[in-house]
Amino acid sequence: MNLGAKNNSTPAADRKLPVDCKSSAEYKSAAAPAVPAASAASATPTASADPAAPATPVVSHPNPLSDLPDEVDALVIGGGIAGLSAAWQLTQDGLKPLLVEARGYLGGLIAPGYIGPVQVDLGAETFVPRGVETAQMVAALGLEALAPSGDGARLFLPPNRDNGESRWRLWRFLRDAYLGIPADPSADDVVAVLGAKAAQRAAQDRHLGSEVGQGAEGETLAGFVAARMGQAVVDRLVRPIVAGIYTCDPTDLATDTVTPGLRQATHEHGCLADAVAFLLERSRKATGGRSVDKCVRGGMFQLTAALSQAITTAGGTVLTRVGAQQLIAPDVAGNADTASGTTTCSASGASNAASHDASDSVGCWQVVLAPTKPGPTPSSEPVPAGTPRTLRTKRLVVACSARPALRLLASANLAALDTDITIPVGAPIARYSLLVDSPELDAAPVGQGLLVAPASPASCADTQAEPDQSTPDTQAASEPCGDTQPGAVEPSNQGSPTQPGTVESPVGAKALSHLNVKWPWIAQALAPHQHLLRLSYGRLGQSEPQVSLEQALADVRVLTGVTIRPEQVSEHKLVRWNGTLPPLPPSYRARIAAFMSQVENIEGLAVTGAWVGGTGVNAVVAHARTNARRLQRS
Repeated sequence: MNLGAKNNSTPAADRKLPVDCKSSAEYKSAAAPAVPAASAASATPTASADPAAPATPVVSHPNPLSDLPDEVDALVIGGGIAGLSAAWQLTQDGLKPLLVEARGYLGGLIAPGYIGPVQVDLGAETFVPRGVETAQMVAALGLEALAPSGDGARLFLPPNRDNGESRWRLWRFLRDAYLGIPADPSADDVVAVLGAKAAQRAAQDRHLGSEVGQGAEGETLAGFVAARMGQAVVDRLVRPIVAGIYTCDPTDLATDTVTPGLRQATHEHGCLADAVAFLLERSRKATGGRSVDKCVRGGMFQLTAALSQAITTAGGTVLTRVGAQQLIAPDVAGNADTASGTTTCSASGASNAASHDASDSVGCWQVVLAPTKPGPTPSSEPVPAGTPRTLRTKRLVVACSARPALRLLASANLAALDTDITIPVGAPIARYSLLVDSPELDAAPVGQGLLVAPASPASCADTQAEPDQSTPDTQAASEPCGDTQPGAVEPSNQGSPTQPGTVESPVGAKALSHLNVKWPWIAQALAPHQHLLRLSYGRLGQSEPQVSLEQALADVRVLTGVTIRPEQVSEHKLVRWNGTLPPLPPSYRARIAAFMSQVENIEGLAVTGAWVGGTGVNAVVAHARTNARRLQRS
């Protein structure tokens, strides 16, 4: 059954991302005003700038539900990367799915927007090609995955007291390391960053038994690395990278999740250093280079556009501004009340007057759909705005983020499914982009960019619980290269009243990306001496960062050594991502494993997304495709 290759169109004003995206006219030197936190419906930016129009042709429908048949091959709820990947996989298996997204755009955390003349990723920028699922999908869509270009990345670290340092310094990433864990603790670049004493302790890893770190002490990444190589490796190498990439602390990350295979390789090779060397070599052979992260040529948003186009070309249907309001499980499970031949939406949705023949629903899920409109704020969940309609399907994929997913699943009253799940929320993230004219930046003093070490550890576990998706700051830079980089600044103080012994950072940013150095297509779009810089703000446990042009320029000056005057800034833009999902601790992983076991026992149902599949584009894609394959066999 062919639903027709079509997307619905929304008015131009409704194609805006739900992002707080403030531009030059609104931010001169004043701090950004506070904005409502994004709802846990999706970790989306909150924006007033108009993004690019959809890359694929669309067909307008006054009511997008009016042309649909009563029953569809498969129905996918959610149009982020998880839903798009699942729907695409279903087409590869010969099905013609219907995908619905309540918001006015597709992609979720992968979102495009213009800064000056160039379209860039406002959210997730790269993926780690671990495994084959994402890389295979990218190739099948006719896209090209490229590693970052330029001269590697840097770490901005506090002074090493053991070395007699008194200033924050800029260092190149280690030549051979995995999330900061060195393959050779005695290498010159490792000794330079750690100091001789700490490097000697790290080298003792080679003489420890292979069983060290295999017990409870090694379940977290910090505990495992400290047991093998000492605390200094955690503090000066692993923690800065983990905090910059994942907005989290290694004390809260499960070793076997964030570094799969690392403990097993350590056991097999006898020490952590050799295990890292083994994994690096395997990664280099698989990816054809040193980098472990890649982007789709032109930007990650090219992937979501290509997925949408491929789904419709295969006969599926993609609808935005359509949301699921209620689920009714198949009669065979004893969960659907079809005696009256009517269905009623949940309290959050509108009443559904559509009727159905009870005999037609046997073995089928029934999904109440309704047109939607934006909520009261840009980051609010969309709300029903039209006549609902009930569709049937034997294959249902719930691919939206945690809060709406759990609400929908609870509406089905499935006795075999426990939906009482508490989901952690990550740090609010602000990204400040600057388009500047600066010949001094032509030398790219920080290469592709840099990560700023936190002044002290932060804990992922000590957060309020709100469901949402993964952080957009997941551009892993796990093994750039090099020797020390001169340039340093005096610390703002020698310690914090709340954290004795720490040294406060002289900058507010946690990361800086030199985007035209990192991605050649951005460089090609800019004029000579024009540069696109992006600063990231927001650490776990901190309030929503308030960023001004003045602060951003001050941070650029400290981090690059280049002074940029306000009149050299042709455009600047602030994008907030609130309510993001942090890398998930072991206790949560165990709870989700139990939940997914329950899901797998329910006929015709699949649940996917970052909150169940893991953070990062690659993890989400792999989980979505795997579960779509399982569902196809239903």
